Amino acid sequence: MTDRLNSDLDDTRKLDLVDAELELITSYLNGHLDPERAEAVRRRLAEDAAFAYLAEPLLLAWSVPKHIVRHPRPDGEWERDWAEFKRRAGIVHDPLREPAPKPSRWERWKAFNKSTGAKVMFFVALGAYLYGGHVALNVLGGQEEVTEQREYSTVAFDTGWIPLGDGIEVQIPRDAALKVDAHNLDGMKHVVLEGTARFRVLPTDGTSRLLRRNALYVETSAGSVWAGEADFTVTALDSSTTVLVHALGPRRTAMPHQRTVMISAKRPYEADHLALLDLEEARLVRGQEPERVPARR
Repeated sequence: MTDRLNSDLDDTRKLDLVDAELELITSYLNGHLDPERAEAVRRRLAEDAAFAYLAEPLLLAWSVPKHIVRHPRPDGEWERDWAEFKRRAGIVHDPLREPAPKPSRWERWKAFNKSTGAKVMFFVALGAYLYGGHVALNVLGGQEEVTEQREYSTVAFDTGWIPLGDGIEVQIPRDAALKVDAHNLDGMKHVVLEGTARFRVLPTDGTSRLLRRNALYVETSAGSVWAGEADFTVTALDSSTTVLVHALGPRRTAMPHQRTVMISAKRPYEADHLALLDLEEARLVRGQEPERVPARR
């Protein structure tokens, strides 16, 4: 790919080539390729540095777990909502769990003559109640606290770098609070931070003499930070988070000027992302878009 981009192709042809490569990568990430083509893309990602450089931002974006995975609904919530709806609607039996009593001929006749509009209104009301209650919980900002059902362990203070596993290390002061999720989120190490911590994410040796790319997902009260091969500091306050990316030196799985740290403010839908290079800094404020901070002098 690099030879073709460095050839005498005009700019339009080069852009067409890049677009075709991006479309191929997107189809691979969405699972739209047949097994043979998907395997060919995996080989190119491992062997073609330029192709891997082009794909890295997409690979990082696709690695972010869905909101429902990071914040699952608590056990029993659906059942409680359904029971409350039955109480308000005056439903005697549960059509999802209890067989309805056999109606008389007269009842069957009445049911047959009921208005179609009434039936439609019933199901619209049911959907609005269940969906509206869930959306209201998100908008009011209580979802993170209510739905948090994951298992965490607290990282004890220590001098130097503290290994978290999967090629990830951290430095924390005494006044910081860092919790590590017992389970990864879509292959990413998941931590929750209050205070300041410096993280370093490095690749590890994998199978077939290939390096294994590791990833870290840092959750704060103001938003999220996820990174591939990078060295960065996160300062998490009550309503804001600051992220500073340090110079890591020669990378083993990413190109020298590749953006390997991405941030997102906590919103009902985390759609506003910002990618950072080495020595760049950004700030997150809950409910607002992330913004870059002028470089330190």
